[in-house]
Amino acid sequence: MLSRLGYLMVCAALVFYFAGCSAEPTTQDERDQKNTDVQESLQTFYAVDTDLQKIVTSAYGYAIFSNVGKGGFLFGGTWGTGQVYERGKLVGYSSITQANFGELGGQSFDELMIFETKEALDRFKAGNFAFDAHASAVINKTGASATAKYDNHVMVFTHANAGAMLEAAIGGQAFSYEPIIK
Repeated sequence: MLSRLGYLMVCAALVFYFAGCSAEPTTQDERDQKNTDVQESLQTFYAVDTDLQKIVTSAYGYAIFSNVGKGGFLFGGTWGTGQVYERGKLVGYSSITQANFGELGGQSFDELMIFETKEALDRFKAGNFAFDAHASAVINKTGASATAKYDNHVMVFTHANAGAMLEAAIGGQAFSYEPIIK
């Protein structure tokens, strides 16, 4: 049986493997599908909490991740891809990774990160962005945005699509960013 250190090494290996995967779709069909998935996720957030759209449109930027997978048995991880918007315009793609220990179960969820300021979005785009171990998101539900607050100019919402995990812990999440090159 693997020791705790062994489990952590496996988790780290999974994170490094997924971190090496590109966030940017490689074909036009993949780009179109990612855009469709992201727009559907965003509409789901808005349908659940109608006030959330006002926050997103007034923010400097946002990143939306659709169908992020999270799961494990003792050790596990999170991985997904999304799109990054600045002032409502698509500017790049991003991936999300996270290694976990002591996890049991699996789920698929969407995550919406809202950047209040240019500086917060620039930190994200520069790769200088990760959540500390105790960070959590607001679970997307009716009226949740009314009491949500920016933390260091970033607000995060999650919406469970399927699965059986009861928390919205985002501590330890790391992100990559790939700008759209024209």
